[in-house]
Amino acid sequence: MKRTSVTVRVARLEAQVQADVNHWHDLMANGCNDPFWPDGVNLNLVRNHIIYGLRQIAELNASERQLSMFDASGAMTNNALDDSRIPPKVDDNYMVKDRYENGRRVKLDAG
Repeated sequence: MKRTSVTVRVARLEAQVQADVNHWHDLMANGCNDPFWPDGVNLNLVRNHIIYGLRQIAELNASERQLSMFDASGAMTNNALDDSRIPPKVDDNYMVKDRYENGRRVKLDAG
């Protein structure tokens, strides 16, 4: 089996992270159709996917360099995850407004 290069894997992860960011913004604007969990739980789940993807990218970028036993500058820190694409954490009970009336989900008009 052919092993993919680090740059190809990073590019794939970047695309997946961007898709997750777009999904998070869609959930924040429109909510989700999960009847068992509030929208906040699903928003935080997608947020965790984004953080995981960014950590994988940081690890792949760090593995590309040869690390010295005596040089601490090559070590991965939490600053590697200081990315503007990480959305804020929301309350787990958060529900998108205008989605519910009297505790029941309402269908939004498309136009």
